[in-house]
Parts: sequence; structure tokens; C-alpha cells
Amino acid sequence: MTTPPIPERRRHPRVSAAAEAHISLPDGQVEGLTVDLSSHGLRCIVPKEFKPFEKVKVHLALAHFGHNTRWVRAEGVVVRVMPLGGAQGSLPKYEVAVFFPEMSTASRKALDRFLQAQAGR
Repeated sequence: MTTPPIPERRRHPRVSAAAEAHISLPDGQVEGLTVDLSSHGLRCIVPKEFKPFEKVKVHLALAHFGHNTRWVRAEGVVVRVMPLGGAQGSLPKYEVAVFFPEMSTASRKALDRFLQAQAGR
């Protein structure tokens, strides 16, 4: 007997997408790669540990197939941090989830278009 899939409970479903993410903190900037995105947040892999509830600024490079890369900006709050470890001799890696409570209308529309294109693949 197989277990039925768990229905998506998020108000804004996630889409698997690899996008370059530049995350600004008070003490500098960290570059990461998204695992998935929604219109109100992201999950990404970064080489630095973040603090839960830390406020960040996120710049995402949304590369549309056949089009120029569009950078979108968002104000975010770190909602989850999970250490992933790393290969021996390499930098540690962390999985970080960020919620976007604030984003301009233009950035939100660009992100929504990108998510629709990614979901259609």
C-alpha cells in the first residue's frame, strides 16, 4: 500500500529553480544558489551561517530562457537555517530559508513570471 502524497499547505507554492542569490547582511554580502523559490520566499545553499529572524536584503538573478537576466530585489527575514556540512577541506554549507515580507510590485511581477515559466518546464 502506498501513502498518498501530502497536499501542499503553503499559500505560495515553491518551484524548483536554481538562481544566483546575493544576500546582504550588516557585515557583508554572501552569494548562494537557490534550491527553490516562491513568490514570497526562497530556499538556498550558502557558505555562511545565518541567524534565525535575521533581516536580509536579497538580490536574485532570474535568467529567463532566451531573454536577459532580470535582477529582482526583496527585503527578507531568515526563517530557517540548517547546516549541511561540506566536503573535507571545503567551506561548510548551510541551507537557508528566507521569507519576503516586502518586495516592490515590479520585482514581485518579474518573480511571478519567472516562477510560471519554471513551473511550465
